[in-house]
This record gives sequence, C-alpha cells and structure tokens, in this order.
Amino acid sequence: MTPPIPIPTSATIPPNEFKGRNSIIKQVCQRLDNQLSSSCLVGGPMTGRTSLLLYLTSEHAQAKYPILAKSKNVYIPGGTFGSTTTPSEFWVRCFKELLRQINLGTFQATVDKVLKEAETNTIDIFHLEDVFDTFARANSPIVLFVNDFENLLKASEFWPPDNFFHIVRSLGQRVPRGLAFVITTPRPLIDLWDPTKGASPFYSIFENLAMGRLEKEEIQTVVRDIFSSAGVRSDENVEDLVIAASDQHPRLVNYVAGVCADMLNEGKTITESALSQLFREPGGVVVTLIRQMRGHLTVIERQWLDMTQSDFDTLRKNQKELLRKLWDYGLIPPGTKNL
Repeated sequence: MTPPIPIPTSATIPPNEFKGRNSIIKQVCQRLDNQLSSSCLVGGPMTGRTSLLLYLTSEHAQAKYPILAKSKNVYIPGGTFGSTTTPSEFWVRCFKELLRQINLGTFQATVDKVLKEAETNTIDIFHLEDVFDTFARANSPIVLFVNDFENLLKASEFWPPDNFFHIVRSLGQRVPRGLAFVITTPRPLIDLWDPTKGASPFYSIFENLAMGRLEKEEIQTVVRDIFSSAGVRSDENVEDLVIAASDQHPRLVNYVAGVCADMLNEGKTITESALSQLFREPGGVVVTLIRQMRGHLTVIERQWLDMTQSDFDTLRKNQKELLRKLWDYGLIPPGTKNL
C-alpha cells in the first residue's frame, strides 16, 4: 500500500472546546458499559481521531458520561511507536502514562511493582494479569485509548514468539474485566492484518465504529460556530453548500466553512462554482487530502474508485458496498459519483 502523503493539519481541538460526535461517543460508552468491550474507531486522514480520544480521556467527558468516570482512562499517542518498539516497551509506556495522567492512590504500588520488574525483565502476560486483575477486583478497570494503533502492527517485535496480539485478546476477554481498549486506525483491523505472520488474530474483541464523516446536525453546528467567530451570519443555504462541497469529511467541513466565512467578509457570493475551485488548487488542502486518501487504498480499490466516474454500473454489488464502507471511514475523496 502506498505510504500516505503528509497534509497540513489543523490544531487538535482542546477537550473543553470539543463538540459533536455524539453518536460514536454513545457507542463507545455503551460498549464499555457492556462487559467492558473494546472499540476501534476507524477514520481516514484528518477525521479528528486525536481530538476525540483526548476528549474521551478528559474530565469534561467524564462529567457528561458516567461510564467514563468509572474507569482509569489513559491516552497513548501511538504515533510515537516505531518499527523497533517491543511489547514490553509498549506496556511500560502505558503504565508510565497511567501514573502521569491519573492519581492512582492505593493502586500506585501495583503499577510501581511491574515497572520495577521491567527494569531487569520483560513484562509477560502473568505480570499484566496481576496488574489488571487488581483494578478489576476494585471495579476500577483501565481503558487504554491508543491513537494510531496501526503502528504497532508494523513493529516486527510484536509478532511471535512474543505474540503481543494474542495477549491483547486474552486480556480483553479475561474475567473479571480489568482492561479494555479504545483505539484508532485508518482502516478496519482486519484490513491491516497480515495473515502470514501466523499470530492468533486479535481483532475479534474490537467493534469497528466508522468516524470518517460528520452528521448533518454536526456540520451545521461547525458552520455556525465558524461564522459567528468571523462575525458573519449563516443560513440554511450556505450550510447545505458546505455539506455538499465537503462531502461531510471533518477536515473539509472546517476548511470549506472557513473559506465561506472569508468570502462573505469580502463581500463575495458563495456559489457551487466558487467552491469547486478549491478542488483544483495544486498542492491545496483538498487536492492533498484526496491524494492521501487514495494512498490508504489498495491498487484494486483505486481501480474501483476510478470506475465510479465512468463505469459505475459495471461494478459488482460487493464492490459498491466496499466503496460505501470506505466512504464511511473517510477514505473516499469528496465528489465521488454514485456513492
């Protein structure tokens, strides 16, 4: 698969300013409330995965969603893990972040003990069971919110004989439940899995939750907030134009809404024709994002995507269904016909 192309990013939204994503947050909370089940938030480039995880691990989310206040929620930036990272280093990082982000009180001795062990020995499944069982018995489980989890699948040390992913599944299914994961990836885990590695598949404990597009009501809120900050008024017609031009992609919603606000401040009229120019700017946000989306697709998926422009009727039902799922994940460029 072609490596993704870097794109200029907007700032991560602080938890106290985070809005929307009510549907996916509700699903995550329901799964945590149902036997502490793990979730995988699937979203392509610039869909707000980091902002969402930072919000879910904040006191603002805990105040609004009681289930999040019952667990020890730790944010782990998976982008810092490299190809030489070992499973033991991953767990050490998790426990150090746990100590840094949360006041553990009586639990600190348990975590300190396993970190002390890690100084001379590799952390194994028995050490991990001891730690997470302690939290489970106290009805205060740990939830690891790991961004860019796909980086771990690329690390050679995470495959047998260490069999990290088998341990993840075992810990996620252990009773009583002391550990759950909420992770983000650009594609469903099954798409990223390499069956030639021979390890026991672990993705059965995760439910894939698509976060590649915003709902209409969320877009309207974004547009109104941006327009209000710019000192201009929004209306339903402009909001519909933003929805159509952005194709409901989170990054493009913010970008297109910002452009529209600037146009109104300059006394210009917002039209479909004017917005379509954004899609033709060489090296611009839209063009670069489209290239990055395509970089996450396989060769055959890119061929099917191209067929939607001229030969859509020749695509089989299962091919169309796959493209629609990829659209949900934020991996299909805006303006793609027939989807």
